[in-house]
Amino acid sequence: MIILLEKKSVSLISLCFFLLILVGLSAPVSVQGQLTSPSFNITSDSINCGGGQSSSTSFSVVGTLCENAIMPPTSAIAFPSSTNFNLEQGFPSMDDVPFISVSLLDSTGTTPKNSVGFGTLTQGSTASDTILVRVTTNAASGYSAALSSDGDLRSGTDSIAGVSDGSVDGSPRGEYGFRTSGVDGLYNSTDTSISTTAKAFAQKTSWTTQSDTLLTFKAAVAGSNVSGNYSQSLAIVVTGSF
Repeated sequence: MIILLEKKSVSLISLCFFLLILVGLSAPVSVQGQLTSPSFNITSDSINCGGGQSSSTSFSVVGTLCENAIMPPTSAIAFPSSTNFNLEQGFPSMDDVPFISVSLLDSTGTTPKNSVGFGTLTQGSTASDTILVRVTTNAASGYSAALSSDGDLRSGTDSIAGVSDGSVDGSPRGEYGFRTSGVDGLYNSTDTSISTTAKAFAQKTSWTTQSDTLLTFKAAVAGSNVSGNYSQSLAIVVTGSF
C-alpha cells in the first residue's frame, strides 16, 4: 500500500499595528499657568530683575536673577513636591514641557513600518519579521511599552497557538510569539505569547533619547494547522510616567 502525504502550507498575509501613546499622570507632573484674554495668549511669563541668554558654539544658557525660590528647609536645590505634584519655579522651568515621541520603524531604524508578514509557512521551518519601537521622552520616571492583540493568529475557525515553552518551533499545534532586543527589552532571551491582555515588553525608569526596542515576531506551523491566510491586529501602547 502506498500512502501519499500532502505537505501543508499556510500563507500569513499581515499583522496590522495600532499605536497609542498615553501620558501617565500617576507620577509628579509640572503645572504652570498662562496669561490669556480674548485677544492674546502669553505662554511664558516671569517677573525678574536681571539675567538673559548666554551662548557659544557648543551651549546655550538662559538665566534669571532675583526670582523667589521656595525650597524645602532640608534641601537647597530640590523643588517642592508631594505624592500628587511637583512644583518647578522660575522662568527656565517653563521650557520643560512634558513630551513623548514614539515611532514604528523597520529594523534599520530609517523607514516607517506598521505591519509584519511571514509569507508562506511550511512544516519544519520558522519564519520571522520585525518592528522597531523607538521612544524619546523627557518623563522623569521613564516609560512603559506594551503589546496586545484582537485575538489569536487565525484563519476562520483555525488558529496557531501562542508559544508556551519559550521557543517558537511549531509543535504540537504550531506556535506563534515574539521576543525583544534592546536594553529596555523585557523578553530578550525567550519567546513569549501575545494575547488580548496588554503585555509590557519594554520599560525604562528615567528620561530617554531615542531608546530602541526591536520586536521579532515568529511563527511555525504543524500538521494540524489547515491551509489558509492567517491574520491578526496588534496594538502597541506606550505610556510616559511624568
